[in-house]
Amino acid sequence: MAPAPFDPPPSLGRSPQEDEQPVLSARPQKQKKTVHARSWIVSAAAACCGLYMLVMGIAHRPDTSPTQTFASSGSYAFLDDNHKPVLNRVETPRLRAPPEMRDKGISGISIVGCDIGEDGKAHACRIERGTNPYFNRAGMEYMARAVFFPAMEHDKPVTRHFRMRLFFSIKPEQAQSFAKYGPPLFTGGSTLLPYLP
Repeated sequence: MAPAPFDPPPSLGRSPQEDEQPVLSARPQKQKKTVHARSWIVSAAAACCGLYMLVMGIAHRPDTSPTQTFASSGSYAFLDDNHKPVLNRVETPRLRAPPEMRDKGISGISIVGCDIGEDGKAHACRIERGTNPYFNRAGMEYMARAVFFPAMEHDKPVTRHFRMRLFFSIKPEQAQSFAKYGPPLFTGGSTLLPYLP
């Protein structure tokens, strides 16, 4: 036979109904706030851990970007399957504004379209748009001197059409000094005397 459930003995001087009545006090409410605060702290800590794991997972992802390889022809460093030519800024001379426009302080633009050959040189260039003929001429001269890394397909250089925007910007103070005194000469001695005010 199963034992009878244990009933605690009634307390002395109290009836069983008084034991079942709830007692109002501030203590249970504080415990609820503490429990609520603890659950908030636990969820915030879990969110921080999740964010940390996400960031660390992204940071340790292997690098899949294309690497530079050296081609057997010339001293060019090609990118793997580079679909468009890239200007070689080390070997290309700087872009210079035409002296006629520089002296007047006029800025301009020239858009030149060329075929960049397998050798990295521009061929069949033409002006697609330009501010005036001076900037167009300077743009054509620049593209004739420019050196490119040619476009690559299957590790071999190929000819591609390339469009380049050339901006000729002149600072106002630079234009005034050139127009008034001429280009600066740094040879020293008496050569600077005619240009002084």
